[in-house]
Amino acid sequence: MSNKKKVAVSITFTLVFAALLICGKLFFRSGGGGDEAAVYVDIAENYTPFGAMSGAGNYYTGTVSTQETWSVNLDSEAKVKELLVAVGDEVTEGQDLFIYDTETAKSELEQLEIDLVRLNNEQTNLSDSITKLETEKSRTWDSADRADYDLRIQETTLELEEKKLDIEAKENEIARKKESIENAVVHSKIAGVVSRINDPESTSSGAFGDDSSNAYITVVKTGDLQIKGYASELNVWDLSEGQEVIISSRVDDSTWHGTISKIEYNDPSSSENSNGESSSKYPFYVALDSADGLMLGQHVYVTKDMGQDDPKLKEGVWIYQYMVDETTDPEQPFVWVSQDSRLVRRPVSIGSRDDALGLIQILEGLSIEEYIAQPAEGLAEGMKTVTMGEMISGQGNALPASDDAGEIMEEEGSMDEGNYEEDIDMTGDEGLEETDIEVEEFEEEGLSGGIVNNVAKGG
Repeated sequence: MSNKKKVAVSITFTLVFAALLICGKLFFRSGGGGDEAAVYVDIAENYTPFGAMSGAGNYYTGTVSTQETWSVNLDSEAKVKELLVAVGDEVTEGQDLFIYDTETAKSELEQLEIDLVRLNNEQTNLSDSITKLETEKSRTWDSADRADYDLRIQETTLELEEKKLDIEAKENEIARKKESIENAVVHSKIAGVVSRINDPESTSSGAFGDDSSNAYITVVKTGDLQIKGYASELNVWDLSEGQEVIISSRVDDSTWHGTISKIEYNDPSSSENSNGESSSKYPFYVALDSADGLMLGQHVYVTKDMGQDDPKLKEGVWIYQYMVDETTDPEQPFVWVSQDSRLVRRPVSIGSRDDALGLIQILEGLSIEEYIAQPAEGLAEGMKTVTMGEMISGQGNALPASDDAGEIMEEEGSMDEGNYEEDIDMTGDEGLEETDIEVEEFEEEGLSGGIVNNVAKGG
């Protein structure tokens, strides 16, 4: 049996799992053989407009693209004589892009015209033959001779009709050849930037269009930029058309705003990871309020707009109101903080509120890097605390403290025994998103632990 075990756990994004909704209602037995009760805690940042519990914690990858592209494929019967542009060049509508070599085409046109003259002469000869046969037939009354003339006239007439078709085909071929010579210089149909030039030997034949995958030259229209993002099959349902989003630069703090204009649920792309597992990605498009400062092809992050870009939220610590106990002592609100793996009741100084977002501003008493528990009956100072990482690594096992604490699903054995795969669907009442957590456990010489890859950043 392999020493490496993988546990794939799909959970509803009551992240970081439903314990974030009932963190004060679920208690845990600590590892190490003791029976001391432990309280689930999570980093305070997850309860801010920037964190996982906000719904804005899902990051989607995206690229700045244009709303219109135009491409030109090469004529399969022609060769490029001269390329007049390069990738990155700005072009205007009607600007020359490249020139076909017409020397061969001119020689072929001369031969086609000679062939057409020959076909016309043959047509004339066939017509004359039919006239002659009809004249000779009229001069005889012998039934056998007349029948022979009828047969010869029919055969010649059929040959004449075939010759007419040959002439029509040759005339069309000549017209196409003349058109290719006249259109030896290919012009851009739109104003934009040359985004791609492929090898002439590997491009597909055809004319103009918007399929730039195998085209010789692709031009993207300048202006009217949009964001093309990708969502995974796990978090695509967290998005909706008309939803407001925030676009963030990958290199600095710049942000832009926009609205999801389209989600292509029926046109996913598939990919396969190193383990041979396939997954789907769903394209979606964002119409920008303003594209100032964005560059075509720039890579960005996309998150749902939950108000986290509000400048006022950058002052102090803004967390969800239900994480602050304001009822036990109305004169002195407090939060439950984990300090040295023990629960501490810490007074906080309250600032403003945003009831629309359900947020409260903490001016003093808490930093977003600290771990906190949701206020609940039964919490007391000094209780042991446990984080998700400790739970996954086997240092804390879930035990319900009361009937309303939720149901704990346990498989045979523990994370340190055997290979298994399980799906846990823990749904809370906050309507948050779904994520996927992969746990890879390794049991080697002296090494036993868990590695958690949170793939909440979709796409």
